[in-house]
Amino acid sequence: MAVGLIPHNFAALSRLAVRSSPLVSMATETSSCDYLVVGAGASGMSFVDTLLLHAPEPVSVTLLDKREQPGGHWNDAYDYVTLHQPARNYGVESTALEAFTQHPEKLASRDEILDYYRSLLSRWGEAGHRVSFVGGAAYDFGSASYVDASGSRVGVDASKAEDAQS
Repeated sequence: MAVGLIPHNFAALSRLAVRSSPLVSMATETSSCDYLVVGAGASGMSFVDTLLLHAPEPVSVTLLDKREQPGGHWNDAYDYVTLHQPARNYGVESTALEAFTQHPEKLASRDEILDYYRSLLSRWGEAGHRVSFVGGAAYDFGSASYVDASGSRVGVDASKAEDAQS
């Protein structure tokens, strides 16, 4: 079973408390998507995975995180840190973490978990969805915009926005 949001159907997922975002006038550029998800840790990745798995047609998602790659706190963990539970109890609905571990019966390592999250980004694109990951970004819900790693402010015109930060 995956950690995060696992609704029984797509309609339930689309009813989650998500905020609509207005267009931003102070941004230097604007991007648009069906869903904006802020936070690419376990919750954000599970939300996006479940959304894409149950979407009746391809959707576009912008996934933002303050870290340069998906994986949340696993990016900051020491190399020796592992899961506290078997890999089969962690991950997203569509893809088993066990397939990314050397010893599925043991606890997954930090590097195995980060590889797993990186691979999900590619798999989602292969399934026909448009998922854009923006690392090193800080999102401001008040202005519906983010500042990227280069310091540029980008407005986001999203139908729905989900705060998946810890």
